[in-house]
Amino acid sequence: MESKDFSSQLSDLRSQFPILNHWLYLNHAGVCPISKKVIEGIDAYLRDLAENGVAHEEKWEEMADRVRAQFARLVNCDPLEVTFIRNTSHGLSLFASGYPWKEGDNVVLCEDEEYPSVIYPWKQLKSRGVSIRKVKATEDHRIPISAFLEAIDKKTRALCVSSVEYATGFRNDLASLGQIAHERGIYLIVDGIQSLGALKMDVQKYGIHLLAADSHKWLLGISGIGGCYIHKDLIPLLTPPLVGWKSTKGAWDFDRARYDLWDDARRFEEGSPNYAGIYGFHESLKIFEIFGMEWIESRLFALTDFLIEGLQRLNHPVTFVSSLHPKERSSFFSFQLPGFGEELASILQEQKVCISYRRKAFRISPHFYNTEDELNRFLEILKESILKLQGS
Repeated sequence: MESKDFSSQLSDLRSQFPILNHWLYLNHAGVCPISKKVIEGIDAYLRDLAENGVAHEEKWEEMADRVRAQFARLVNCDPLEVTFIRNTSHGLSLFASGYPWKEGDNVVLCEDEEYPSVIYPWKQLKSRGVSIRKVKATEDHRIPISAFLEAIDKKTRALCVSSVEYATGFRNDLASLGQIAHERGIYLIVDGIQSLGALKMDVQKYGIHLLAADSHKWLLGISGIGGCYIHKDLIPLLTPPLVGWKSTKGAWDFDRARYDLWDDARRFEEGSPNYAGIYGFHESLKIFEIFGMEWIESRLFALTDFLIEGLQRLNHPVTFVSSLHPKERSSFFSFQLPGFGEELASILQEQKVCISYRRKAFRISPHFYNTEDELNRFLEILKESILKLQGS
């Protein structure tokens, strides 16, 4: 399946995930399980705090800088273009709340397919005279570039889009959107949570101005910590929605009376950091540095190919909700089994199989450490569950 032999490293990695002893877990587009290493990282910080108080605060700050650099390498940007965020909504709201809007401005996005976090920050701007221009998806849940072009007008200030759509796994053409944004003089704002850790990301190549993602999905971390890339030229245009002692230069000099914001993305970190989350994030990001995103992406495409072919061999009709076009596919997909829905999803859950049932479709999202044996087990359990329901 893979050109590189990571079998030994994969075996070691799998041993770090306790969930594999209990569940057939194929729901990484929902919430990921965490590894023992992530737990140990968080525990190391908490024990240090318990045993030493703030004596090692300088070490915690050094760890924050290391993680900032790790995230920057993952998305290909300068570490000073990275700010820590609580969640993806937080990151997208840095632009929505901080941009100098004028009455009549608008944002272009596809409400039909997007997750609420991609929609609500802009809805909040209605009182400021900012509107949403809606992109129309096709009946088969694709979002063609032509639909974005039709929605953009002279008052458009930003395109907001998910790198990968949460319900179907549709992969948006970020390179084309970035080119459009550049040509029209507008900003490309991206929710990256459904691709970071699964697909290669290059904010420079794609012309992205802001990309936000927290770590609790494909990045194999916990809720409450993530990273947000903000292009260096955009940073000074955004007014931080929250400011505090940490937003300023010389933050540790508490006696001074100067208000002097950082010139870089650190200006958006208003107060005491989530050090526990940062320590855990460090351990989860190390996983992707070991295997490399080129290999991880390739393996995930191979695993999803394996699943698609297996589903097509079922003795039951299968309807794929997701596009299977190579340029539109991602690391997960959704499908329907006519005649079966929530009851089948419940039976799978009872058998310790974790997938997602959304929009009357089954969404399956393996990660690269899952194996073909696990996918075969899923297909067998699915087949047996269908037969059970047919006989009841």
